[in-house]
Amino acid sequence: MTKPEHSAILLKDFEKWSTNIIKYKIVDIGEHPGIYFGLTRPIKNLNKDMCKDEHAFGFRPGVGKCSRNGIEPYGKPIKKGDIVTMIHDRDNSKLSFLINDEDLGVAFYSESLNPGRYIAVIGLYNVEDVVEILDWTNEK
Repeated sequence: MTKPEHSAILLKDFEKWSTNIIKYKIVDIGEHPGIYFGLTRPIKNLNKDMCKDEHAFGFRPGVGKCSRNGIEPYGKPIKKGDIVTMIHDRDNSKLSFLINDEDLGVAFYSESLNPGRYIAVIGLYNVEDVVEILDWTNEK
């Protein structure tokens, strides 16, 4: 069996909002999950692992948090039925995640999260992984 291509989906431009909250439901998950939740600058090539993108900040449950600094320990694994919440607070330059309303803490606190344009992105790197967007809240 060959490994599936990396696939990421751009969701929404966050340029005009100060706080963005997205809730995802894990509908199905493979034996070796490969789900990425995060932000990136507008890029042309989404057919790659977002943990290796120099403009991305995000979280791969069971792997850790990913940025241009590499992968660092963060969070915990997920399972079918879990709800993952991503909170991007541009005013305070923070990116945080929750699993089933359990706060995992601030994944990133960086001035580079504030200026400019960011786009929410979800990466699905295993053909068995299925994620549903439950809610999307933006606050000015």
